[in-house]
Amino acid sequence: NLVIYNDTGNIQIGDTVEITGDLTVSGDLSIGNDAEITSVGSMVFRIDSDNNENSQTFTWKDNASDTIAALNENGEFTVYGGALGDPHITLHQTGQNVAYGPPLLDFYREDTLVDNADLGMIRFIARDSADNSQTYAQIIGHAEESGSGTEGGKIKLQVATHDGEIQTGVLIEDGDAEDEIDVTIANGSSSLTTVAGNLNVTTNIE
Repeated sequence: NLVIYNDTGNIQIGDTVEITGDLTVSGDLSIGNDAEITSVGSMVFRIDSDNNENSQTFTWKDNASDTIAALNENGEFTVYGGALGDPHITLHQTGQNVAYGPPLLDFYREDTLVDNADLGMIRFIARDSADNSQTYAQIIGHAEESGSGTEGGKIKLQVATHDGEIQTGVLIEDGDAEDEIDVTIANGSSSLTTVAGNLNVTTNIE
């Protein structure tokens, strides 16, 4: 059924409506309470499909119209905190079958690598007392050796060191023999390394 109310400009469509072609909406589209969007095949959401603007985003908002998440056309995804709570991402495996794997987070660079390429980074950023954006700590996954059959990795744990410069405090890296891993702790001769407990050395101290 199609009922048009000329006095208000509203259009009411009853029961189920099937649209076999494209549906173009130039204004807002409102979906009713507890609605569900389904697809019998793949579903694609595109930003700025006519490519006539810059820095367009998919934005999610709460009931107070505060932005809680945004995905822009450069692939940058941001989750915001606000009056309703802090930003929080959970990877939750609900399956109880032991054959299911654990929650997984991958950093995957698909391009052909060269030696000493960064693979992924986790950064901890805040404002300093002058309102400057400062990275205080970061973790970097690194491809130290990219040759097929001789691949070797590296992990860097880094912090800002008193003057804002980022330095590596713990370095775990591929050694020079199969199954060997070298670890470097602290940075510089004046650094202090504290072991709160027993230290067991199985071979030599050099």
